Amino acid sequence: MKPLAFALLAALAVPAASAQYGWPRDLEPQLRQAANAIYARGFRQQGTVVAAALEPGDYQDVNIDLGPGEYEVLVVCNTDCGDVDVALMGRRSRAAARDGSVGDVATLRIERTEAGRLRLRVTMDVCLADACRFALAVFGR
Repeated sequence: MKPLAFALLAALAVPAASAQYGWPRDLEPQLRQAANAIYARGFRQQGTVVAAALEPGDYQDVNIDLGPGEYEVLVVCNTDCGDVDVALMGRRSRAAARDGSVGDVATLRIERTEAGRLRLRVTMDVCLADACRFALAVFGR
């Protein structure tokens, strides 16, 4: 895994912020569409969206702090991506839970009984370019 720069945004997407932060505009419609289904289930976005690029077969760990509650993690990747996955990493760097679907959208539901820091791992399993961009958002209720 090589170090990557993250773009942090306060909302799912703000057109004016796109150019300022290098927001991958091709991810915005996909992120909004997938988030609508999550909003319909009573979830609300928590924190900021994380956006980065990964080479084929590479991964990026993202640490998040969550309180007690039910959460859904959403990861989308751009059109060059064939499969992106997200996993909740446990101790000893083993996946405690993971998205098992194949495609450019990955979701993971997490239930917390106490507050704490979690490590999520985004893996770019299939990418048809030198690197593929992804965006990760967390929703809670």
